[in-house]
Amino acid sequence: MALVGRRDRRNFGYGRQLSYAGPQALRDLFGGGHYATVKAHSDRWQAFVRWCRSEDGPGFNDARQIDRQTLLDYAGHLRQQVEQGAIGVATAQNRLSSVNRTMAALRGDQSVAVP
Repeated sequence: MALVGRRDRRNFGYGRQLSYAGPQALRDLFGGGHYATVKAHSDRWQAFVRWCRSEDGPGFNDARQIDRQTLLDYAGHLRQQVEQGAIGVATAQNRLSSVNRTMAALRGDQSVAVP
């Protein structure tokens, strides 16, 4: 499903659920190809969505509410997981990179990316 309506709507017009909007934006970005790339980014996006909905996260279900500070908080969460040995450094880097890429696909710009 392509972009529905205007970008000023919930999840920048990609639907009601944050978990649905990210993969849809990626499919639009990659034009229906690059299936493995879309799948990898989508899986990592789902980890971010789970964090957003958790007690540790901000409780957002609308990508319009996600700002640079939210991504910095997520990076801090990933850092904690690495320090606890729950995930590896490469996994944390890949997750943050995928969230940056998915947010860019949703927003149409890279204004909230975390380096």
